[in-house]
Amino acid sequence: MAKKKAAGSSILDSADDAPELTDAFFAAATVRDGDKVVRRGRPKLAAPKQLVTIRFPAETLGRLRAMGPGWQGVVVKAVERELDNPAAPKVQSRKGASNARGAGVGAARARRRDVA
Repeated sequence: MAKKKAAGSSILDSADDAPELTDAFFAAATVRDGDKVVRRGRPKLAAPKQLVTIRFPAETLGRLRAMGPGWQGVVVKAVERELDNPAAPKVQSRKGASNARGAGVGAARARRRDVA
């Protein structure tokens, strides 16, 4: 039976087989404080912005978008300015307005039952 060949020579040239500790090595490392992984990068905000959906008339939205990049920030500042203005007339929401008139969902159902 033929003798098995050796696995081959070592790929390491020196007796020290530890990898070189470069900046790239440390950049890829996971930083820990005890058992807790320390997050790197931008810290989380205490009060992050929230995504909402609002519907504008097409003409209004076109005028806003025509302002160019940053038009959303202009809208936010305008809304904040109006909310902070004590002299601004208070607008009642549609839901609040319909309930104030007694035309809420319950009242509409009651009218349908009376008709039927």
